[in-house]
Amino acid sequence: MWKLPGWGTYGVLAAVGLALVLSHLWIRLQVVSAGYALADTRQIINALQEEHHALTIEWEAATAPSHLSQLASDRLGLAVPRPEQIVILP
Repeated sequence: MWKLPGWGTYGVLAAVGLALVLSHLWIRLQVVSAGYALADTRQIINALQEEHHALTIEWEAATAPSHLSQLASDRLGLAVPRPEQIVILP
């Protein structure tokens, strides 16, 4: 076998082992970081789903025929037309 000047076989093995350990730690940190990002994304999704649900309920209430009829009479003074007010066009 050939020898490395000043390093020796154990030095090379130690350097390779250190590189493997550092690589493993870096990958593990990336996995943990991705886990936190995923948790944050899930919280955002849940908040948006709750907001969507609340807005859907608000939309349904705002566009309900009874609500629109009430708004028409209260704010605009509208009422159901009397029969003599209805004109049928030919």
